Amino acid sequence: MTLDFGPWTLDLLKAEPWTLDRYIEEALRRSPEFAESQEDLVQADSKKTQAIAESWLPEITATAKTYPYGYNPDNNDNFSSWDTTAHTISYSAKATLNLFNSFSDVRDVTLAKLGLHDAQDDLIVQHRSLIIKAMSVYLDFFLKTKRLEVIMTNAKNRREQYELTEGLYREGLKSLYDVQKTQIDLYSGELRETSARNERQLALARFNLLLDQPLQVEPELAPLPESALGRIPVFDEALKLALQNRPEARKARRTLESKRLTLRQEGQDVLPGLSADLSGSWSQEPYFDGVNPQLGERKTGYNIAVSLSYSFGLGPWPSWQEYIRAESSLRQAELDLAEIIRNVQEEVVSAHLELDRSQKAFNISRLKELLVRESASQVRERYRQGASGILELTQAEQDLLQSELESSDLLKDYYLAQAKYTMAVGLWTDRK
Repeated sequence: MTLDFGPWTLDLLKAEPWTLDRYIEEALRRSPEFAESQEDLVQADSKKTQAIAESWLPEITATAKTYPYGYNPDNNDNFSSWDTTAHTISYSAKATLNLFNSFSDVRDVTLAKLGLHDAQDDLIVQHRSLIIKAMSVYLDFFLKTKRLEVIMTNAKNRREQYELTEGLYREGLKSLYDVQKTQIDLYSGELRETSARNERQLALARFNLLLDQPLQVEPELAPLPESALGRIPVFDEALKLALQNRPEARKARRTLESKRLTLRQEGQDVLPGLSADLSGSWSQEPYFDGVNPQLGERKTGYNIAVSLSYSFGLGPWPSWQEYIRAESSLRQAELDLAEIIRNVQEEVVSAHLELDRSQKAFNISRLKELLVRESASQVRERYRQGASGILELTQAEQDLLQSELESSDLLKDYYLAQAKYTMAVGLWTDRK
């Protein structure tokens, strides 16, 4: 059962646990930035369709004209009555098709297609950015929830140690210092728990903001899979794939192509302009015979018009300056492409090293956590038996807490490193 309150939709029955993929999909669906990029794509596609239509379709006009009431010089300068019969209506139609215009239509269609591809890549970039944002928010909330659980468990252990130490103190087996030390550790644990609860509450609000739901809704999170992505390309393969798939590189190559088209067009503008048009027309005009309006005879015509034009004097000078600027713009686009290629390669290298580091660090942290947990269990048992002091116990609990928190942080780093590496290669741009 569901109650729909616009963007705030509440499930009254038990909601399905939020997996990472489901959260990313829902965040994308509700993102105004992503929707805006989709609308930009729709507009770019419309511009491409318009450019193709203007290039290939003829321009057709049809006109019907009459004077239902007006001053008529053919009627002895008297006003004619309201009359819209066929004998008083003139008809005309004309169709014009451009056959050649110095390749301007070809350039316009090509530029419109490039603009459409740019809009597609802009959507991919926005898509990728939102995936990383949603993934970071999800993992941050997952991490803050786990950190709170770890700190609450630690605080519970501190309270048990305090109660145990207080009992041993009454029996004369522990000193007053031991009692005070465990009580201080208990208060420190409660302070950490308070801070962890506040941090989790903030992470919860951010989690719900991306879903457009009330900020206090408590979601149920599904366990994280072992890997965020599946197969990750090796480094040698990654550099080649990045230059092929990264939208930034594709867009820079299209910009270079666009600049070449512009330079070619500016060069043609310096030369005489040549155009050819095919047109046909039909018309029928009424005439007044002194008594009644009469239908005139039909007139038809067709022609092919070819024109060659060139501006003299000041005319070519601005066109030449435009050509010079287009040349400079082309060189700038070539430099921009070279810079983007360098940046892409640098990002791949950096992301690969970060993935390698985070993977090794996460695996080491899990082994460390197992050892520290076993050691802390042994120290607790020796403390119960009076064979271990309060400082050793405190250090063991502190080490356990730090190792558990460290594992949680490295888990988030490992997931994000996988995502960033795959996106640096350009393979995750089609994720739904």
